Amino acid sequence: MISVDDTERPGPTHTRIEELDVIRGAALLGVLVMNLVHGFRKPFAYARGVAPKESLSYTDRVVENVLYAIVEDKAMTLFSMLFGMGLAMFVLRAGCDGDAMRLLARRLAVLLLIGLLHAVFLWEGDILMPYAVAGFLSLLVIHRSDALLLVLGLALPAVFPLIAWKYPGLLPQGGPAAVAHYQKALSIYGHGTYGQVVAFRAPDIVTLRAHFLAVRGLAQILGNVLVGIFIWRAWFEQRHEWLFGVALGGLVIGGGYAIYRALLEFEPTSNAPATVLLRLGWNMTLVPLAMGYGAVLLILLSFNAPRACLLTLAPVGRMALTNYLVQSAIFSTIFYGYGRGLLGQRGVVDVVLMGLFVYAIQVIVSDVWLRCFQFGPAEWVWRSLTYGKRQPIAAVSFRRSGP
Repeated sequence: MISVDDTERPGPTHTRIEELDVIRGAALLGVLVMNLVHGFRKPFAYARGVAPKESLSYTDRVVENVLYAIVEDKAMTLFSMLFGMGLAMFVLRAGCDGDAMRLLARRLAVLLLIGLLHAVFLWEGDILMPYAVAGFLSLLVIHRSDALLLVLGLALPAVFPLIAWKYPGLLPQGGPAAVAHYQKALSIYGHGTYGQVVAFRAPDIVTLRAHFLAVRGLAQILGNVLVGIFIWRAWFEQRHEWLFGVALGGLVIGGGYAIYRALLEFEPTSNAPATVLLRLGWNMTLVPLAMGYGAVLLILLSFNAPRACLLTLAPVGRMALTNYLVQSAIFSTIFYGYGRGLLGQRGVVDVVLMGLFVYAIQVIVSDVWLRCFQFGPAEWVWRSLTYGKRQPIAAVSFRRSGP
């Protein structure tokens, strides 16, 4: 996630880039929906064959396949790219000297700490830690050429499919022990007390989760971050004559492949060459499709009627970190044993409707909050810890402008 000050233009008078807030708010909805479908309503299972195949209704299966084709991994990709754009904007504002880079490193360290606390005490599906680690790695090349950033950003998504093909032993494996661990997770998450859930989850954060992300997720996220840095430095600040081309190309390339793979009902259970190519195609088309989504939103924002509707998403995007953490608090309580205990008891459509309801409330609450305060609560903590002193939080007047 990116804090509020990542969407301010540099200069004597900060100006909000509402378009980025809108895109972030839209991406947050996609992240929430997929977290509900694959993360909150049942425990994570990183090894194939560990979780038994669900018996879903026809409607649930159709909705799951549609989400798989148009949302899964795309919202995360868009968020990762926005995170990279935020890093580029921070460097542009703060400069390239050692003090500025140390401040940026502290900012990422604080995000890493927030992510660790989130993963242990709220929800094991945390994405903030991988973002922070990817941010640290991006500092190694953030001042290099645009061409290098783009090449690395587009190449890194190929890492996981190739590793899965050449070194399958590096990935979390199934087997009786993994199945038993999953069944224990079902019992503890579904019926355990809060203390039991935390005690069970904490070791997984430093074993299964860290292992899985190191092998599979980190290269993908880092590539997205580098593409985001490239987009901001080389393109986003320029005039947008290419928006229609980016939208069309991204939707055709990424959307076409996503639909093709969804129609195959592809399950990557082997390392055959055809399977590797399908994995590779999925990873390599996520960035074009995410860019296409972002470009479509920017095009819509250039027209008065859709702009008025889409701007309602800006406050929830401006408070993305706070809203992300609140979502974890709400839905872990709903699904885990120390709350409502609905783990494994709700289908895809049910949890999507829950997510839409909570998201709608967050849109309203975020708007009300930002009429009184300059930052969301979590953004304020992040900023204060980054600068080493308590930051003012009272609302100020921003001059708003488009990109």
